[in-house]
Amino acid sequence: MCIRDRGFCDTTPPDGVPDLAVDMEAGTSVTLSWSAPDSEGQAAFAYDLRVSEDGFSYSSWASKPSVSPVPVPGLPGVRQTVTVSGLVPGRYYWFCLRSVDSAGNLSNMSNLVWSGMASAYSPATPVGGRARFSGIVTAVFSGLAYVQRVDRSGGLAVELATGDILLPGALVDAMGDVAEANGERRLANTFILPLGQSDVPSPLVMRASSVGGPAFGQQGCMSTGLLVRVAGRVSYSSSEFIYVDDGSACPPGQVASGVRVLLPSGVAAPAVGSWVDVTGISSSAPGTPAVPAVRIRDAGDLQVISTP
Repeated sequence: MCIRDRGFCDTTPPDGVPDLAVDMEAGTSVTLSWSAPDSEGQAAFAYDLRVSEDGFSYSSWASKPSVSPVPVPGLPGVRQTVTVSGLVPGRYYWFCLRSVDSAGNLSNMSNLVWSGMASAYSPATPVGGRARFSGIVTAVFSGLAYVQRVDRSGGLAVELATGDILLPGALVDAMGDVAEANGERRLANTFILPLGQSDVPSPLVMRASSVGGPAFGQQGCMSTGLLVRVAGRVSYSSSEFIYVDDGSACPPGQVASGVRVLLPSGVAAPAVGSWVDVTGISSSAPGTPAVPAVRIRDAGDLQVISTP
């Protein structure tokens, strides 16, 4: 818009907001904050805050719902906040902010921020509950990815929808329904938000008795979903799995002593008595009851140190 004042036409938009941020999520509301932008050395005239469930572009901006009320712009650099209420639990929301000057010039869009209206997953989350889990992808199998927290305090299986493409090392925020299969927790009916790409972390070295963690009455951390490494002697061998025994006390009632290692198709099983070094996902194997297992990704995860 052009408004003539004292012989000139104002067509200079105010600065955009580069630091929109999510400060807090609580129930059905989210609090956003940002630094007030500069408008030719003064405060901007107004804000236009919009919300979307499928992201933003300049061409789609006008079709996205506006959020109100929003504060009057402060002096440049002043930190401002707004709380958006009435959001639906279990959905992702994107937010974007533009500033407006008195001539109606719109700034560029701010950075996009998002909020997932679901609680962070914990072992106490009931099956059927809605939860979020953030971390780094350590392995991808058919229809299933494993994600571990960056601090390696836990991991989780995440079901992939048709068309979902993830690579190991992807940083993601996943939201879905907590389900259980073969004694293993996972997120089903999942929405996955990619956050970037990193390197696959090094495996966590552990005793065979710690695979699965407390979920199977084992020792150590909640290791299900973590990329782990175990080593020992093969105590049982078949085309589908082997058992690796490192001398630690594993659950009773298994086929053999040690921890089960699941072999993907095409990976040859080493003979009983072989010493091996195994990298894979701390997971579970079907059975009654299910048993803890290491799920290797490919032949490179199974290193034979010596044979009988």
